[in-house]
Amino acid sequence: MEYLYFPSLADSIAALKTNKVQAVICDLPVAELATKRQSNLSILPEKLGGDEYGFAFAKNSKIINEFKKFRNR
Repeated sequence: MEYLYFPSLADSIAALKTNKVQAVICDLPVAELATKRQSNLSILPEKLGGDEYGFAFAKNSKIINEFKKFRNR
């Protein structure tokens, strides 16, 4: 198996559509965007990983409280 890197979603999708690759791995929101734009693409139904992300804010940033509200929905 060979892994290739593409600098943009557009390049990844072009490689997929021209059969240069069999699949593209990306974040779910990016994949959802791609499938909305390209009706012949689909997303695997099962989760492939368990990545978790952290966020960094400047100390005393006003956005921290807004982020906490959003996260706790």
